[in-house]
Amino acid sequence: MIIFYLIIFFILFYVSYVFNKKIDNYDQPAKIKNHKIKTVNSGGLFPFLCLAVIVIILFYREFGIISYRSPSLPFFLVLPASIIFLTILSFFDDRKSLSIEIRLFSQLTIVFFSISALPINNVINFQNPIFNGLINTKIDIFLTIFIWVYFINITNFYDGHDGLLSFQLINFGTSYYFIFQKLNQSLTSEISMIISIIGMTFIFFNFSKKYKMFMGDAGSIVSGYLFGYLTIKCITQGYYIVPILISFTLFFDISISLLLRMINKKSIFIRHHDFIFKMIIKKYSLRTFLVLLVLIQSVLSFTAISLIK
Repeated sequence: MIIFYLIIFFILFYVSYVFNKKIDNYDQPAKIKNHKIKTVNSGGLFPFLCLAVIVIILFYREFGIISYRSPSLPFFLVLPASIIFLTILSFFDDRKSLSIEIRLFSQLTIVFFSISALPINNVINFQNPIFNGLINTKIDIFLTIFIWVYFINITNFYDGHDGLLSFQLINFGTSYYFIFQKLNQSLTSEISMIISIIGMTFIFFNFSKKYKMFMGDAGSIVSGYLFGYLTIKCITQGYYIVPILISFTLFFDISISLLLRMINKKSIFIRHHDFIFKMIIKKYSLRTFLVLLVLIQSVLSFTAISLIK
């Protein structure tokens, strides 16, 4: 099955490359960007649309054609619907640069409805809040939405730097594959495996000279949505340290950089170089940072998996 997924997503990335090149969809170089030549953009378009279809198939394989929900995952189909909507919206953003207000409103709306896909807590008769009753439920839901939307946006900063987004897809996908295997949640585990495979197949196009391509918002935004879902799903199972370890290099790098920028009274809504990972890349090299990233995050993710009993 892994070989099948590898072939399918490799073909889909190639289709994305041909399609975006044909419609002249390029990420143009700029002073604030890392690349020096125009690069085919929106590579995530067809792979993530296909992922949504596969998620629907896996859901019905798991729970049957008749049922559209399950006790543990009510309204699960909101996830593939959200993936499709986010992918298409982000593709148009790649092409036309939608306003921040439209993007943020869309993301908040999608995440709000996506909460219905989380397991239900029988005590409060609502989806499991991430703090499990330790704080007011409404505040808990607000924080859940904030964290999820935050993941959607911080993942976007890694696109455009060869190998960084691919590695995080592999990291999140592989880590949660083993975690949800241990938790006997085969559906979420297989989805995690596919996320990892998407990262693996994208590496070729990210580093290739002839077929070089970026995920674009059509890939990075949806990746962040999936990272947020897996993180919150893990937290609702009662694990808090595990998702922190898995997302450490992504979450804290970007968060500290944004916090320092706010302290210095600078806007966080415009492109800038004030990220820790960009400073390391500028001073040393992308390869040096990528090696450092893989080493640190691999140890942290392995530790996280070992904490699951």
